[in-house]
Amino acid sequence: MKKNPAALRNFLSWAKNNFTIRPKFVFLIGHGMTYDYYYYYQNTPEGEKLNLVPTYGAPASDWLLVTDSAQYLPHTPVGRLSAINGDEVSIYLNKITQYEDAQRYTSPLISEKAWIKNFVHVVGASDSNTQRQLEGYMENYKIIISDTLVGANVASFSKSSADAVQPLTDETLQNLFSTGISQLAYFGHSSATVLDFNLDNPDRYNNQGKYPVFIVMGCNAGNFFSYNPARFFIKETLSEKFVLADQRGSIAFMASSHFGIAHYLHRYNSQTYSAQSSPEFYDKSMGEIMLQSINQLYATTSFNDFFSRMHAEENTFHGDPALKLNTQPKPDYVVEDPMVVIDPGFLSIADTSFNVNARFMNIGMAIDDSIVVEVKRTYPNGSTEVVHRDTLAGIRYMDSIAISLHILPARDKGLNKITVTIDADMGVDEMYETNNSVTKSFFIYEDDIKPVYPLDLAIINKQNIKLIASTANPFSVSQPYKIEIDTTAFFNSPFKLAQTVTTSGGLLEYSPGLTFTDSTVYYWRVSSLDTAGNPAKWNNASFIYLANSDLGFNQSHFFQHTQSTEDRLYIDSADRRWKYHPVTHNLFVRNAIYPTGGTQNADFTISVDGEVHHNGGCNFNELIINVYDSLMFRAMQNNFSGGVGLYGSVSATCGPLRTQNFQYLLGDTSWRRKAMQFLENVVPDGAYVVIRSNTAPWFAGNTYAAAWAADTSIYGSGKSLYHTLKNQGLYNIDLYDTMRCFAMIYKKNRQASFTPKVQFGQNEYDRLTLTADCETPDFMGFATSPILGPAKVWKQLKWRGTSKDVPFE
Repeated sequence: MKKNPAALRNFLSWAKNNFTIRPKFVFLIGHGMTYDYYYYYQNTPEGEKLNLVPTYGAPASDWLLVTDSAQYLPHTPVGRLSAINGDEVSIYLNKITQYEDAQRYTSPLISEKAWIKNFVHVVGASDSNTQRQLEGYMENYKIIISDTLVGANVASFSKSSADAVQPLTDETLQNLFSTGISQLAYFGHSSATVLDFNLDNPDRYNNQGKYPVFIVMGCNAGNFFSYNPARFFIKETLSEKFVLADQRGSIAFMASSHFGIAHYLHRYNSQTYSAQSSPEFYDKSMGEIMLQSINQLYATTSFNDFFSRMHAEENTFHGDPALKLNTQPKPDYVVEDPMVVIDPGFLSIADTSFNVNARFMNIGMAIDDSIVVEVKRTYPNGSTEVVHRDTLAGIRYMDSIAISLHILPARDKGLNKITVTIDADMGVDEMYETNNSVTKSFFIYEDDIKPVYPLDLAIINKQNIKLIASTANPFSVSQPYKIEIDTTAFFNSPFKLAQTVTTSGGLLEYSPGLTFTDSTVYYWRVSSLDTAGNPAKWNNASFIYLANSDLGFNQSHFFQHTQSTEDRLYIDSADRRWKYHPVTHNLFVRNAIYPTGGTQNADFTISVDGEVHHNGGCNFNELIINVYDSLMFRAMQNNFSGGVGLYGSVSATCGPLRTQNFQYLLGDTSWRRKAMQFLENVVPDGAYVVIRSNTAPWFAGNTYAAAWAADTSIYGSGKSLYHTLKNQGLYNIDLYDTMRCFAMIYKKNRQASFTPKVQFGQNEYDRLTLTADCETPDFMGFATSPILGPAKVWKQLKWRGTSKDVPFE
């Protein structure tokens, strides 16, 4: 048999034994096919072009190409580039050059090098038990890789979890890739073309020069060894999409070419993570790390363990086996200006203390050696004192300190400085020593003045009160102060009163001479004046006049509510109402033409927030419509119990996950009218709508856009399915004039707030993806008031609010 993989294995064995310099790596450049596929298609032109470099056996195993006869242990690390032409080789060569240039480039700046510590873990499973199991495995890898020597910053995501794991939105993914990722690991359901997450389109991510190693623990994700003539037009496998993406994607893709068993995948990947973090393999290539993982997997099981052999032999490395993970030869501790915070930002001698919060990063190798951190304070007279010195355990990625320092008025008024230094004793050999110290200058004012009566948010019940403020320094010399009162915190209404008062230190009293209006909130503020007569710094307070109320505290006016801290809600400055923050839901649509562009259910799905909710259609030449409400993002339900669907749709009982599909045939004008009426009259304004074509794989089997537009001759000008879709944003619907699939996402009659998304396939072989982030309001939130008081005793709490009836959209 021509292109027999045994010939390649024999040559590699001979090269190992006879070359003067033994090969350190084997890099196979060219697409391959499994033995069975090539056996059936070897006499076709496509078969020859798709089997440029054969793999071993079926399922595919490149590792068996580097074993000696009758032995299972590989002798040389092996990887493959599944390219079919020189252009794809050139794309990968450019990526490798960028990847290694980034590794050689050293910098003391967090903005340029901290990304190499970023690892991303993603879990996808269809049931809660498997989800918890895989999350446990991933947590184990996180513990390993975030310790010595890598010290990774691991972001963990899960498809559906009640634990402290984040949902993975499209925006989150784009930001992660843009920032930079060293290694991306996915554990969950997979196939050669899709994951259980919207992670299969590298074109969405702008990560030029920052290419991660992509590890997938699942089934078939590393199988790019099939016979598929469409490969000459599109890259359909996950592995080829990411590795061969130009200026995007990943630098390598590690996954099984066949089935995966969770427990054995975990055993294998535990060895990979352990090797990456070990002193022996920290700076080794990924090929050497994979070889070590295979050896250790056999060491912890045996050669006779069938499943161990299966996972060891079928785990494919798509990429250059000589490439290394992003590592550093030494630690590099960094503190930069934004990482040191003086709190509060404005200080006066009236304050008794202030806080210094400092964070430190290690953007190099993580070691166990403890590290000395020191804080020095420089006083206005120029003297310096070490105010804090401590030893931190070896910083893997990030650590922090928080200290409180006293203010002595006589000593501290004026310009102060805080200098924070990491590795203060120069005890650790680092990549850089120039990024270990930051000095922050801040001023402690003598002339500050603050309101003391009425207290902020107080209730008063008497007229003719005095506004009283207190200076920071009770012994300060006489100087001018300005005091203002108004009914708005902007202090710009016609009602505003202002007065300049000159007094020495102590208490400042001001009688505004107002007759307070019942149930009205008043804002007042006070400031010292600089030499030019301008306010130096305003200090504000507010109170409400309630004639028949006891004394107490009140928070009722808009500007008073802005003093609260908010979580998941906010107060809108436009209408001054409390509102929920939006919740982002991700729609991820896959579509193709069956069977030329896709043959699996996964090629014709809609995923909501990372989970597949809807499958494809049941009839060629139809539209599949899915509708989601704008409040809870619930899909509209169809009902096929009567043999047909609701609202004139056809029955969609050809398989699971179709009960929320509304499918309309396109072959005659009456069916197109039903689809138009559903979209115009049934779908509520503001609802999110996804439309997919179910295009036939032969030209005459479809009714194209021009025929839809011609329905106006029956229903009147502008009345057709064509015009309905065009009015909602499908401006390029005329592209549907040949065999190509399409998908569309829009928010009905809300184009001002949501830009419609449209994607067309190129031809009958193309497979498209379309994604959109859709916002709905949250359903709960928290507002926490500022501290109220003091009070000897609290007698009662009153709350007043109104609800707003929101119509269903």
